[in-house]
Amino acid sequence: MNTLFDMKKINVKWIIYKPEGEFVVPYHKSNTYSAEGYVLYENVIFKLATLDKTATLLFHFVCEKMDNSNNIVHTAALRNQFIQFAKQNCSLSYTDQTVKKAFAKLVKVGLIINYDTRCDFTVNPRHVFKGSNEKRKELMQQLIKTLINKKVTKSNFKFALGI
Repeated sequence: MNTLFDMKKINVKWIIYKPEGEFVVPYHKSNTYSAEGYVLYENVIFKLATLDKTATLLFHFVCEKMDNSNNIVHTAALRNQFIQFAKQNCSLSYTDQTVKKAFAKLVKVGLIINYDTRCDFTVNPRHVFKGSNEKRKELMQQLIKTLINKKVTKSNFKFALGI
């Protein structure tokens, strides 16, 4: 049995009734939508409320781009994608430096975790996850084990996981 998270696309069909002369004729229509998405948990809304518009938009953009383990790679290419997205879809113009500062704010408030290398980040599964609850629990356990085993020194790691 497929769950919502296992399917890539959902095909939705509906009937529209259109008047044609004296008769009402059924017209069948269908669209395909993506079934993949992320879920917001716990007090993420309160954390988002403290952010400016740039950081909030970047956060949602990053959540769309993360893989199924909540991982993202913070590179110039990702920042460029965000700048182009904001320009095309929101008519907003950002510089690379502005996006870097917004990303740093996301790390500071604990919505994004930097626990290993310089460019590898994880969107905090305590607040956001793309997948099932079982996979979310596994990822959180893995992050805590990483903290214990590698003696991570990144300052926001314990704060982000609420340890």
